[in-house]
Amino acid sequence: MTKHVHADVMLQYAHDAQETDKPWERWQWQTKLMQEGDVWNNCLLNPSFDVSYKYRRKPKVISVTLVNSEIVSWPEPIKHIAEINYKSFIIKHKSFARALYKSNNQYKDN
Repeated sequence: MTKHVHADVMLQYAHDAQETDKPWERWQWQTKLMQEGDVWNNCLLNPSFDVSYKYRRKPKVISVTLVNSEIVSWPEPIKHIAEINYKSFIIKHKSFARALYKSNNQYKDN
């Protein structure tokens, strides 16, 4: 017998449930029909871990309050070496650059 398709993320979810009474606030879902890069939806309740959906933990966010009291937030940087074809973004001041991905050790514009 094989394990449930979401067994690994269910285990992560169980660990979150040990730390908070609202673990779904740390999780997102999307249908398997959506393409890579499509929007992830925040879980509003305990996820059902339906096999026709994808689930992930929300990316951690770093927030800083500037001198003018403006709060600026961005995703926590990746702390591991990305695999080939892993989508990443280059952030420029006041705008976002196009998505780049690495294929055959060369960066290509998406």
